[in-house]
Amino acid sequence: MFRTFLYQRREGADHLGKLSRQELTILSLVAQGLSNREIGARLSISKETVRNHLTHVFAKLRAGGRSQAILHFLSEKKKLSKDGKPSGSPEADQG
Repeated sequence: MFRTFLYQRREGADHLGKLSRQELTILSLVAQGLSNREIGARLSISKETVRNHLTHVFAKLRAGGRSQAILHFLSEKKKLSKDGKPSGSPEADQG
């Protein structure tokens, strides 16, 4: 599901289109409820690096914190899933 979202984001997610691939990956993991430490372990980066990426995410989305950033993410994800556009990737259904 996440991979589908990554491929579709180029096709119209205005707010999330500002994020780098790494920032979007981290935001997706935050939306799944992972802590900075858990995200860091999964991505093989430090929790401080995760925190730095999240600071950039919050600034780019003009979000006050994790909750607002998650709301942006879920809102854009919902908009894209309503479009029903194919992801163009066989990996998309694995996520």
